[in-house]
Amino acid sequence: TIMKKIILLLAILSAMNANGQWVQTNGPERGFVYCFASSKDNIYAGTYGGGVFRSTNIGEKWFAVNNGLTNPDVNSLLYSDSHLFAGTSYSGVFKSSNNGESWIEVNNGLANLNIEVLNSQKEYIFAGTTSGIFLSTNNGSNWVARGLSNNTVKSIIFVDSTLFVGTYGNGVFCSTNKGLNWTAVNIGLTNLNIKSLATIGNYIFVATQYQVYRSINNGAYWTYLEIPSQNQLIVKENNIFALGNGGVLKSTNFGLNWTAFNNGIISYFTHAIYANKTNLFLGSEFGVQISSNNGENWIVKNDGLTNELVISLAASGPYIFAGTESNGIFRSSDNGLNWDTCGLPGKSIFA
Repeated sequence: TIMKKIILLLAILSAMNANGQWVQTNGPERGFVYCFASSKDNIYAGTYGGGVFRSTNIGEKWFAVNNGLTNPDVNSLLYSDSHLFAGTSYSGVFKSSNNGESWIEVNNGLANLNIEVLNSQKEYIFAGTTSGIFLSTNNGSNWVARGLSNNTVKSIIFVDSTLFVGTYGNGVFCSTNKGLNWTAVNIGLTNLNIKSLATIGNYIFVATQYQVYRSINNGAYWTYLEIPSQNQLIVKENNIFALGNGGVLKSTNFGLNWTAFNNGIISYFTHAIYANKTNLFLGSEFGVQISSNNGENWIVKNDGLTNELVISLAASGPYIFAGTESNGIFRSSDNGLNWDTCGLPGKSIFA
């Protein structure tokens, strides 16, 4: 009867309150990875829904480091002057001075808390938001507006002392005085939805929503490059890597020619590409993949990365099944200690 069901529910809730604590199961591993940063022997991965993870052994094992990070949706990570910064959706910027072990909110002066990108040059830290760009000169303790208030800032790079900013909808802007004044530099661009900027040698590259362009004169004019649609750019040594619907492309001659480097990549729907001195890191809805040979091969490294988005659950006999968003079904036969994929990869499982 209804009364018996109510009594049973109250008994379950009482037992749950008595037990007190929740403990996360050991997986399912993977999850949406949006950004990376590094410091000495540490690699950091910013995720959607899981906050920040840290690895001290090049991705062999990941650990969540979120104490004080009240928003788990991390869009950008930056390591600058012994501090780690996390830019989040709608909660602004958080700072850690102990490799992510603890975080504090640093939003004084930030009029917009939806952070898209962070970057720094010396003591100057810039935060790109959905309504302009902000500057801090004291490690995030205070921020001041630096214009472009009608723009969503998606990318920030430095070419010597010139600051370049890519916006979604209004193209590229540059400033020679740390953002006090801005000049639009869009001649040659047929798409002004900027996703990423990168620089190598005397060249600046811009990835728009559908195309990639190159400039050899500090943005005075842009030339279209004949490559598949890419939306993220990264430079490692003398190579430039482009990431997008065509997977990972690499150019060794400043963008004149491109070669696909997708051996081992399990998803082309990737969100981030990052390089340190020794490795390339790829972030997608399938977690992290790493290449130690400039993209020749990619290996999945998700051990401990437990921010998979689980949207349905079921049980049958000794098995627990977890349906995920975009990653199919996982199964555990030991009450969550270990998980294995068991079907429908790439699908969202709602029931």
